[in-house]
Amino acid sequence: MSLEKNTFFSDTETDKDKSPPSYVQRRKKRPICNDDDVIGELRDFKKEIKRMISNWIASSEQERSLLKKDITDIKQSIQEVKSTNTQIEKSVDVLSTQFNAIVEKVAVLENKCVNNLTYIKQLEDNIEYLQRNSHKTTVELRNIPKAKEKELTSDLVSVVLNAGKVLDVEIKPSDIRDVYRRPNKSGLNGAIIAEFTSVSLKSNLLHSTKAYNAKRTISDKLSTASIGIAGERVPIYVSEYLTNKGRRIFFLARQFAKEHKFKFCWSAGGRIFLRKDENSKQVLVESENFLTELNKQY
Repeated sequence: MSLEKNTFFSDTETDKDKSPPSYVQRRKKRPICNDDDVIGELRDFKKEIKRMISNWIASSEQERSLLKKDITDIKQSIQEVKSTNTQIEKSVDVLSTQFNAIVEKVAVLENKCVNNLTYIKQLEDNIEYLQRNSHKTTVELRNIPKAKEKELTSDLVSVVLNAGKVLDVEIKPSDIRDVYRRPNKSGLNGAIIAEFTSVSLKSNLLHSTKAYNAKRTISDKLSTASIGIAGERVPIYVSEYLTNKGRRIFFLARQFAKEHKFKFCWSAGGRIFLRKDENSKQVLVESENFLTELNKQY
């Protein structure tokens, strides 16, 4: 038996002789940790977790307290709003009641106002009627200058008598109940107001004046020269006496007649009339409102 065959090698020796290939890497063995170190790390980790949980709980408690406080404040605000709304509702109810009472009072006052206006209109109409009747025998002679600075009633009576003579109307001093000159603020000669004892005498004077002027030229119509008043020749206008309301309506009616080409506008018995032409009906002008409405038709 040869020596080669009896030679034996141990595994260690064999491993030593055998080197690993170049592409094979040796794995490093994990170092063995000490049990005390592991326990310490776990203990620290546990403490850290506890600390984090404590902080989180404290923070949550603080946030919960703040949230609870906010909720309490909100509830209180809601309660205050509810209380305010209740007070507002009560105030609105009171105001609504007061408003309804005011509306009722206003309605009553408006009704009273309408009734008062109607009553005032009736009083005005009654006063106008009484004034017209009280002056139904009265005429006006306008544009007659004063004969002297201090004019006497006898001077005015003479003017009326002379006018009657020119117009061929018999007038006696006893036929004149009253005569005076109306004051005039403008400084011009005020109209002479002559009240007769009868309506017929007044009517005769008015008709005679109209007839006298109708058949004469402008220069020959009734004037101051006609009745013997010295000085510049001034035309004299004779008309029936009108109340303040009547004069106003007569003025407006003449304007209306001129604008809408009405041929006739006159007064009779203290009332004002309009007539478009000879074939039209006469229209009684009772008030300014009547003229306003009549104006809408033309």
